[in-house]
Amino acid sequence: MTETSDPGSESGSRPADGDGGDIDENRYILRSLWQPHDGQRVIMNHDARFRIVACGRRWGKSEMCAHLALERALSEPNMEVWWVSPNYQQSNDFGFDKMKPLLSPDVLADDPKRTKPREISLINGSTISFRSAEREDSLRGGGVNFLIIDEAGSVPDRAWTDELRPTLSDTLGDMIAIGTPKGRNWFYRWFQRGKSVDHPDVASWQAPTNQNPHVPDSEIESAKEDMPERVFEQEYQAHFVDDTGSVFGDIRERNVEDYTLPVSVRESASPFRIGVDFARFDDWTVVLVIDGEDRVVAFERVQQTTWDRIQTIIERLADRYEPHIVALDGTRDNKIVEDIERAGYQVDPIRFSSRKKQTLIENLITELETGRITVPASANTLLNELEMYEFERTESGQVSYSAPSGFHDDCVDALALAVSASSPTPKTIPSTF
Repeated sequence: MTETSDPGSESGSRPADGDGGDIDENRYILRSLWQPHDGQRVIMNHDARFRIVACGRRWGKSEMCAHLALERALSEPNMEVWWVSPNYQQSNDFGFDKMKPLLSPDVLADDPKRTKPREISLINGSTISFRSAEREDSLRGGGVNFLIIDEAGSVPDRAWTDELRPTLSDTLGDMIAIGTPKGRNWFYRWFQRGKSVDHPDVASWQAPTNQNPHVPDSEIESAKEDMPERVFEQEYQAHFVDDTGSVFGDIRERNVEDYTLPVSVRESASPFRIGVDFARFDDWTVVLVIDGEDRVVAFERVQQTTWDRIQTIIERLADRYEPHIVALDGTRDNKIVEDIERAGYQVDPIRFSSRKKQTLIENLITELETGRITVPASANTLLNELEMYEFERTESGQVSYSAPSGFHDDCVDALALAVSASSPTPKTIPSTF
């Protein structure tokens, strides 16, 4: 689901979860008394199963989630709601202490002895537990209906992947993760998922401090003067500014222009080049065309299809743009390469050895950093892959390039192949390094 940035839009409102069980929801301070600001209201009403909110300081995230937790616990009997923070102190200060005063005593369970520390028990059997992500294995447990992860950027990757995510599986529970960005960890990766059409059950928002009408603009400007720009961008603008491990840097500021794909041949400059990264099932086949001015002018992405359809797409684009070279992923022994060549197209099949891939990606880095490559703003999938792409240095000192675990890099590979196709090759012998 694409990132929602318009705080005035309330599309995707969540339907009621139930009839309220045994509790009258008016017995806590409803939204009619506490008025969320526009940015909070959009997120509260959204129906995505996983909501990822990168917040600036003093945006109002804890207040919003306190009301979301109570609404869910009151909506049906026997709801299991968890509030998880990096440590117990934060769960108490920003979860329990904010939530408990909102409840009337007559909706609380009668027997205080049955109430665990850091837990709110309601007369309809629902519970709200306040937990810490500090210790490994401390979050393993039964099914959770609604999970709030506070300061998600500081919650370890293993806490989410190994412990918290499985608690939602048997209940098909919902999750909202809120917090200030802290590098490119699981919170960043799920934020990116919310911007991708490949994950329709995830929605993400960037929620800068200035969305909160209760924080004066003068206070924000004063903070900006008192701290380094990168710190302000992270803490108040809610930007993921830590580029550690990032390969392509600020591509949206440097390489993006506003135009629509495909671009006609008349509006493009020859010669054209095509890059093709093959896949059939889990990954995607991507066919990408760049023109003589290094602009991306066509881009197609297909999955779980036949080789005949893939060949048809390649030949259709090649007939339209008449490239002097089609650079193909030749890593696998693939009959489609021979079929395309036999059909009369000049091809260069390239095998992705580790050394060859490093050469291709580093050449692409140079082309992007110098501003030579232009990508349309509408090519969100390509831009997301470029932003997510990472490097790591192995123990031997070599550099390895790839997408983070669970993400794709087919668009990046296709672009790198297209950029590499600088001139026709005299023979169609697979390149290998």
